[in-house]
Amino acid sequence: MVDKKDKLFNIAMLIMTIAISLGTCSFIVQGMNADVFAIDYRHGVSARGLIGSIFSLFCRVFGGRFYNYSTISWFCFGGFIMYLCFMWSFARKLIFSLDGSSHAKAFIMAITPFYITMFTSYSNYGRSDMILIILSIAAGLSVFSEKGIVFCVILPAVAILIHEGYIMTYYNIVVACLLYRCIFEKRRKSYYVLWTILSITAVSAIFIWLYFLSKRILPMNQEIYDDIIRRAEILTHESSYTHYSFIDAEVLGRDLYKDEIAYMKIALTEMPVFLILFSPFIFIGCRILKSIITESDNKPACLILCSGTISLIPMFLRKCDYGRWMFAFISYYLILMMILIIKGNTAVREAFIREIRKIHENSWETVFLSSYFMLLLPMRSFYCSDISVNIINLISNR
Repeated sequence: MVDKKDKLFNIAMLIMTIAISLGTCSFIVQGMNADVFAIDYRHGVSARGLIGSIFSLFCRVFGGRFYNYSTISWFCFGGFIMYLCFMWSFARKLIFSLDGSSHAKAFIMAITPFYITMFTSYSNYGRSDMILIILSIAAGLSVFSEKGIVFCVILPAVAILIHEGYIMTYYNIVVACLLYRCIFEKRRKSYYVLWTILSITAVSAIFIWLYFLSKRILPMNQEIYDDIIRRAEILTHESSYTHYSFIDAEVLGRDLYKDEIAYMKIALTEMPVFLILFSPFIFIGCRILKSIITESDNKPACLILCSGTISLIPMFLRKCDYGRWMFAFISYYLILMMILIIKGNTAVREAFIREIRKIHENSWETVFLSSYFMLLLPMRSFYCSDISVNIINLISNR
């Protein structure tokens, strides 16, 4: 039975979601986010080809007239709506698991802007990352299901076919859930060890093929390359551009490291500013982690789970999209914490409730922290936030 307060909360969340989405999004799919639809499996299973293959199949079934930017924009809009609905369902699971606690509702309301504006920012609308998050959460939850555990193999396999970088960004959530079951399950440990091996083996095999072997083994010539470029130009918005370097990297295997060094320097310069601005949440997060580790019977296991973000180090060192990497870094801890609370982990639940209650005892602190995500966002592809990049620009222009 939904009470009056719950109805008001649902209405408030809906209004906030619509307001933030309309207020921050141009709903234009930019650059490589559209170009990825031009890459498919007609020349073999290659990196980033799954989305383009699904799109091409759709256009062949319903007619070639749909092979244009307008169809892509509707695909991405549908994906964005699906992402919002899935995240809301996930949030409702957390609230339900905490008995409809007002603290849980306040937490969801505080982080909602973080998960909306990431994918309404100029360079991130239509990015496949939002689908990768959905697949990781679903796969993580499936680890705790007796009949559905097979999805901890299937869903990550699908995710890495969408984006090979998934193995370093969001797959850590699935691995953490599997390791949690291997460590803390009192019975059938070998069962979960087997599924962990199967999942890691499947994802690793696909990654090796996509990232290392496919570009060397699959036939590639100028005609195929020109065909992909031609299709990318057809699918590009009139105000945007075809991202030729992206296609060179994905189709020909060209290393973009040198091209991205300048952006990496900008992002690296901005990181200290972002960390200072984000320090209140870093402090709260460290407090929660400390409480969980202190109360846990298996401290080494907790430390292992806390170190899941190590997988992101190669991305910080080799790629320039620091906003995306910081989003993945923060999401690992938030999503894993939510999954463990939903699945009944007492230590995580108690630590979360205790820390959230401390915040809500001070009304000014509640207002401050609830608005903080709004101030720092949107996170971007190359940058971490609007405020931090503006500070860097102000300093550099003096």
